[in-house]
Amino acid sequence: MADLNIDVVGSPSIIADAGKSLTIGIATTGFLSVFTGGGSVQIPVSSPAEGTVAAALVTSGTVTTTVQWQRVISAGAITGVILAAGTVHGQVFILTSDKDSGGTITAAAAGTSRIGTGTGCIIPVGGGRIFIWDNTDLIWNDLR
Repeated sequence: MADLNIDVVGSPSIIADAGKSLTIGIATTGFLSVFTGGGSVQIPVSSPAEGTVAAALVTSGTVTTTVQWQRVISAGAITGVILAAGTVHGQVFILTSDKDSGGTITAAAAGTSRIGTGTGCIIPVGGGRIFIWDNTDLIWNDLR
């Protein structure tokens, strides 16, 4: 702890001494949350770890958004895909289709998929999309 300074006078902060690393973490799954006056930023404990097999996705399947990045694989072209609801306003989520997928991934209608562009959100094999959760409208904005 000698290399850690905690300033509780003035603006509270945690600062590592020059040249020292500061590691903050969570042992298993969940989010490390940084709270600000205007909201919070959530950093997932783990996006798929290197070497993790892509999650299988089928027509009308729901994709979990509890990690920042979800890599999926499909046996063929699939439609009606749904994203699980976000957990915090401004949450960022990345969805990619594995290079070995059998076809495109197409979202369900906006009201069902929770994706603002609805069926216009088509992810090609080996492609992906970045989404931002809007907690006001309860929808993922597709940043393409």
